[in-house]
Amino acid sequence: MLKEIAEKGFTVLPCSIEKELVLAARNDFIQLVIQQLERLNVEYLSNQMPHYYIRMLADIDLSAYFACVSASESLYSMFSVMVGDKLKNIYQSSGIKIASMPIRPALHIVDSHINKLITDRDGYHELPQHQDWSALQSSIDTLVFWIPTQDITKDIPGVELVPGSHLLGHIPTEEHKFGHTIVTDSQFDDSDFIKPKLNFGEILVFSSFLVHRSESSVKLPDSSRIAISFRASNLQNSEFINRLYHRSYRTSVSYEHGVSKVSAKEVEESMLPDE
Repeated sequence: MLKEIAEKGFTVLPCSIEKELVLAARNDFIQLVIQQLERLNVEYLSNQMPHYYIRMLADIDLSAYFACVSASESLYSMFSVMVGDKLKNIYQSSGIKIASMPIRPALHIVDSHINKLITDRDGYHELPQHQDWSALQSSIDTLVFWIPTQDITKDIPGVELVPGSHLLGHIPTEEHKFGHTIVTDSQFDDSDFIKPKLNFGEILVFSSFLVHRSESSVKLPDSSRIAISFRASNLQNSEFINRLYHRSYRTSVSYEHGVSKVSAKEVEESMLPDE
């Protein structure tokens, strides 16, 4: 694994994740979506594919859809995947003995229908070519774990990589709706990207310096996929030690001092079991 990541910047590990943990995280996210549909008094069918629910919510209330995506990053079930034995064995075998999480788990959705909704509103839903390290600035040996919740075939949008691009080091960035992208003069041609095929249960592991992007759903009509990702930084990396374990992402709390938003009765009732 280490030799392949060192040379190409990535590797695909077969049968490397607990499928039941991945499905539990995806199902919790879909439950958040269903709860929003119920809040909005929307009728829906049971036991449908994930894209049925997320498209329905995005059509009716795009803000609620994004709220579900954001909330999913804090799901206990997401963290359960990250701390599972199989993922732990992978990053420890790569030499990361004391791992840290430079950013919360992320949910990645590429859906042709939702992408059109968002682009029509001048937003973004598919990620441009970039390096994760630009935003993280964590240890230089930070690894990214990209885990699909379904098979990634030629008809399902995956993630596209530029093999060997990690060896260029940190490439300068410029502003983008996503937050950042590689500067125009350093961007890669479409022909430089490859799309790894992954079966459900496999993990794509790559360097945080590897250039990658979402595969566009434009060329895959009526397509949809959900993936989750994690990152592991190495707290024993000497360069990271010298930078005092730099952390780009911070948690902020917004206060409205002197304002009571919840009554004593509401707190009491929240402690009672649902009937």
